Amino acid sequence: MKDPISNVAIRYLEDKKVRLLGINYGGDGAYCNDIANLGVYGKILRDTVYDVRLKYEARMDNTVRIPENVTVYYEGKILSEDAPEAIFLLKNLKVEAPEDGEYEIHLQRGSAIINSIIRFDEEFTELNVGEDFIFVDCEIAAPIACSGGGGLAVAVFHTPEDKTRGETYDYRYGNTNGLYVAEYQPVKKLDLYGGETTTTMFMETADGKIRNVVVRSLNLDYEVPIGRECIEVTEEEDERRAFHKMKKNHPRLLGVEGLSEYSAG
Repeated sequence: MKDPISNVAIRYLEDKKVRLLGINYGGDGAYCNDIANLGVYGKILRDTVYDVRLKYEARMDNTVRIPENVTVYYEGKILSEDAPEAIFLLKNLKVEAPEDGEYEIHLQRGSAIINSIIRFDEEFTELNVGEDFIFVDCEIAAPIACSGGGGLAVAVFHTPEDKTRGETYDYRYGNTNGLYVAEYQPVKKLDLYGGETTTTMFMETADGKIRNVVVRSLNLDYEVPIGRECIEVTEEEDERRAFHKMKKNHPRLLGVEGLSEYSAG
């Protein structure tokens, strides 16, 4: 791989004695350097959701399968054909839920769930999809929290009770300094952030266990230094201030202790 960022990732895995088993990202012909195109990929998906030519019947595709005891809301109101102005997209979605109880899916403007499976149970009764958030090829069976707007979840498996995939692992919160730490722990609730693409991958760690690990990327141009991108996004003139301002919205990517702390140059 020519990409220096990819080489850094490979060295990190080797140093930690981690064997990469597979990544749930991309399709035929995808390769590591494609990560630089995440912003473009997200724009293509959002442009599709916002296409004014789409009627309600196309937005609530006939491939959608939702049990009667699952109610879909759009901006706080029950979604129906009486809201032709609603901007959303549900396509090839399968929802499963116990026969007893009531379950809810909450959509906001620009929300989309495509080619995904949602599995409700007694503890997971409500799914909130944030504004401009798009789920593609995901399987969700536990709570999710969307922060900010404009995030992508691509091939995310959040199925902690699945004995094949096992628990979902994410960076743990450091209680001493208010930052996340580059150490994984199992999570019941998965946090998704706007302006990022989130996926999951399976890793075999040094202890021989296989874990379903959350991986995030900024929807930015990876050929541009992160400091310059932070300045452009935040409109701050100082790189340090821009970085620290940016990390507030991306706490598991920027400022992660032991992984992505700020250093000049």
